[in-house]
Amino acid sequence: MEHPLLKPEELKAKSIEDLEKIVADLNRKLSYAQKMPNGGHITNQLYMVIESYRNVLNTKINEKYSNTQGNNNPYTTTVDITS
Repeated sequence: MEHPLLKPEELKAKSIEDLEKIVADLNRKLSYAQKMPNGGHITNQLYMVIESYRNVLNTKINEKYSNTQGNNNPYTTTVDITS
């Protein structure tokens, strides 16, 4: 479940590197929140935020690699080993 207060347009505007840094920072904060005695509600919110960022990050990475493979995919050509 994605966090309802995050705007998808703002997330999509960020670069892959920025999204990776944000997810790493959120994971660090999640680790800290899990150690707190009353961190249950905070961890639930952080899980939703991290999921939102990860979904956008995965979409961007998939788009990047699917566009680069296209007709230049080196794995679609076959090698003739009969000669």
